[in-house]
Amino acid sequence: MTIAASLRCAVTLGVVLAIGLPIAEAKPAKKIAATFLGERFPAEVAGFRYAGVKNYESQQAGGGYGARYEGPPGTWADVYVYDWARKDIPDHYNEKTSYDELALVGQAINKAVQIGAYRSATPTGSFAVPASGIPRLNCDRFLIEPKTGDARESIACVTNRNGRFVKIRLDGPKGALDLGKPGSNSINAFLKAWVSP
Repeated sequence: MTIAASLRCAVTLGVVLAIGLPIAEAKPAKKIAATFLGERFPAEVAGFRYAGVKNYESQQAGGGYGARYEGPPGTWADVYVYDWARKDIPDHYNEKTSYDELALVGQAINKAVQIGAYRSATPTGSFAVPASGIPRLNCDRFLIEPKTGDARESIACVTNRNGRFVKIRLDGPKGALDLGKPGSNSINAFLKAWVSP
């Protein structure tokens, strides 16, 4: 490149910067509502709005934090980040580690039935988001009958990253969390957003 060509490029760049023309299209930054244990909790995810956080770390070392998101009518999600004070959780997705933690979620739901918090909880299937590849969320579905009121669907998903677990618990009226039906885009997008934020 000649000196004259170099000067033309420098002048052109200077004009672009001076008058504020965009050099490249930039994606708008996600507004972050909170950050806990290195995990960022956006103010909104796929139509679900951040509604606050609960500090479990103050109750038990390794208990972490849980953020509530309010979704479509009657639907909510809790997103937890925690490590149980363990030092053996891999920094990158590990299938066995993730599935072992997901099994504990199922055990906790069964325990809730045993102590009378729910009338019943029936497993209705498992899936992963995305269906293949890594990183991913491993998920179980349940139909839960509370002590009072109508049956509700619940999806529990777990992954691991950065030496911690990320767990999602979606809850909604029966039929609201059917990922294959029309109108389920916000549920699918919400889950996908937590695979690799």
